Amino acid sequence: MVFTFQHTNGLASITDFVPTVLDWFNVKYPEYNMDGEQVTLTGRSLLPLAANPWDTKNYPYVFSSHDMHEVTMVYPMRVIRNDRFRLIHNINNRAPFPLATDLYENWTFLDILNRTRTGQPTHWFKTLAQYYYRDEWELYDLIADPKELKNLATDPSHKQVLAELQSTLRDWLFQTKDPWRCMPHDMLLGGQCYPMDNHFSDKEKQDHSL
Repeated sequence: MVFTFQHTNGLASITDFVPTVLDWFNVKYPEYNMDGEQVTLTGRSLLPLAANPWDTKNYPYVFSSHDMHEVTMVYPMRVIRNDRFRLIHNINNRAPFPLATDLYENWTFLDILNRTRTGQPTHWFKTLAQYYYRDEWELYDLIADPKELKNLATDPSHKQVLAELQSTLRDWLFQTKDPWRCMPHDMLLGGQCYPMDNHFSDKEKQDHSL
């Protein structure tokens, strides 16, 4: 038996596995009821990409998410990336990033923690404060900055890229009925987002004792 391996720049995730297997066996996608509406699988079959690895126009984005590690360690994140940029939405960014027990007990982390406490260089690409407290939006150029060290979310020259990725990510959240789709600045009620008026600057927080 001879196997042929091919490379593609099309983007895919584990949510595409089920549609691919169902297509392989010519099985109709199941339909589900969510919030009183009929929904179906949001993944994409990878069979067309396998047949033509160079035709990637239908695979321009990939999405991912994080909610919690343990029940006390909730930190919802939603992510979109294309062939060049990754956009991360840290929905609960005002809270410190929670640590899993096994991570805290890891010798590498304990070394970073102890070095930070004693004011020594950590030899890490982030400070401990940067690890704990993250910007609400993080935009990285994966070609120019593969280690994701420079956040471009507030860079005026990347304003259009940011807006396009935010819009596509938001559409995906609504398509998948994501329970966090309105947060952190809006409240989800009856399938709609209603503003909570919680955009306060540091000065406003101080003036109003927030």
